[in-house]
Amino acid sequence: MKWSKPTYRTKDNELRALSCHYGTFRDHHDRSRRVRGSTDLQASEQFGRKVEQLVGLRATQQMLGADMVRWLEQLSDYHRGKLDEWDLLDARAATLAEDLSGHVDDCHDAKLAGGKTTRYAKQLRTRVMNVVNGCGFARWGDLKVGPIEQWLANQRNKGAISEQTSNHYVTALKTFCNWMVADGRAAASPLDRLKGVKVTDSKERGFLLPEQMQTLLRHTWTGTTWPVNKSRTLAGRSRCLIYRFAAETGLRADVIRNLRPDAFRFDRDPDGTVTGGDVMTGAARQKNRTRHSVRLRPEFAELLAEHVAALHPDTPVFALPEKPVPMLHADLEAAGLPKVDENGGDPIDFHSFRHSCASWLMAEGVDVLTVCAITGHKDPAMVLKRYGHAMKHKVREAVTKFPDLRMTGTDPADAPPASACAIHEIQQADHGRVRPRMATGDIRNSHRSDSNRQPAVYKTAALPLSYGGAAYVLIVIGPHAAWTQSSGPAVANRAGMSGVGATAPARYIGGSMGMPMQ
Repeated sequence: MKWSKPTYRTKDNELRALSCHYGTFRDHHDRSRRVRGSTDLQASEQFGRKVEQLVGLRATQQMLGADMVRWLEQLSDYHRGKLDEWDLLDARAATLAEDLSGHVDDCHDAKLAGGKTTRYAKQLRTRVMNVVNGCGFARWGDLKVGPIEQWLANQRNKGAISEQTSNHYVTALKTFCNWMVADGRAAASPLDRLKGVKVTDSKERGFLLPEQMQTLLRHTWTGTTWPVNKSRTLAGRSRCLIYRFAAETGLRADVIRNLRPDAFRFDRDPDGTVTGGDVMTGAARQKNRTRHSVRLRPEFAELLAEHVAALHPDTPVFALPEKPVPMLHADLEAAGLPKVDENGGDPIDFHSFRHSCASWLMAEGVDVLTVCAITGHKDPAMVLKRYGHAMKHKVREAVTKFPDLRMTGTDPADAPPASACAIHEIQQADHGRVRPRMATGDIRNSHRSDSNRQPAVYKTAALPLSYGGAAYVLIVIGPHAAWTQSSGPAVANRAGMSGVGATAPARYIGGSMGMPMQ
């Protein structure tokens, strides 16, 4: 490709050169083309080599490689438009010039076709388009990590989204970019370096006590209808069935909302009586993408069997609204129940039924592996950390099971009278010997030391104690203590306290000042 700066004449007939270089080449149809470069000749020549490489690929009808597609993604709209006009771009490269909203819509449709729920696909599209519109992106090549991180930070600072929701936005963007690569529309994701933030304000769900759950079910069963929308209402008995099913199975709201009658299997006696049952969830509905079976209690299975039998095969078993929290809070208020739990005041929402299910089972001594089998969790540690709520009455019961650690002589009722304690003051000279002196007062340390090396003064006491049927004397000298068994004058004389002592040798307990027992 030959590069030059075209010249032109001004009105004053002055000859001037254009600031940009222009290159001429022949395309794959052997037509002469001229393309604008940059003001820098070296950059223009590098651009020209890429164009010539692109012409060679189109002439031999080869697919564009990943490096070439990545280079095309970084081109300006002007250059990409010119190359597309000259038929130098294949179908994959041509899609890069399209508006991002079209790609996002195609990703939404592909997720639905792949078995994802309508809610998931809609939420994915909404989050990606929020970022695209917020950052002002128009084409695939506009996607950059820096502007996205700045937009998410601004949203967090304004309180529009939480840290956890911010990470969900990151996940949605990466999902969209990975789909673009997998669909052959892009060579690589431009958001590989995009990272989430550390979550410090994670939302903790509360839980309901069994008696609170019974109160909620009792009042909801006889409650009024709830207006789901302008054309549909939900009766109290239907809401009661939903709440009980969520609490006894621990299934998430999205899974419950998409259950159909064929997901239920009921066990029956020869006479037709329902003796139990199972509900099977599809892998696409589960958060961990695995099929999950939940066993139903016999009495509840009988109630569900009657409900399911009256439904059309394509009808959802539970008409759970998309946003069930307002409905639940209204029923909690009608039942006179708080909207937070009894422990830390964590809010009660529909997911609290799942927390309650796990907490009730663990409170009754069910091992965590069995709890995981019921709730469908793979990680027992996560169940213990997030779903195991300690109930206050269980804590009170547990405290009463501690062994009795009381010792005779140490409890206030068994303490000796003040007159039984001989309190003395001991003066320690510079040479380290102890000279006793009778005194009155308490046992607090009155040690004093200065630059003139004045004698140190300590308070001491001999306290008679009894433990296990044996008599002891606790001797306290300043910060030091020793104890000895049975009474006698020997130790008392050694400690400088007449009238109280022991015949057995004293056992040194220790002290912080380093003064040995004399």
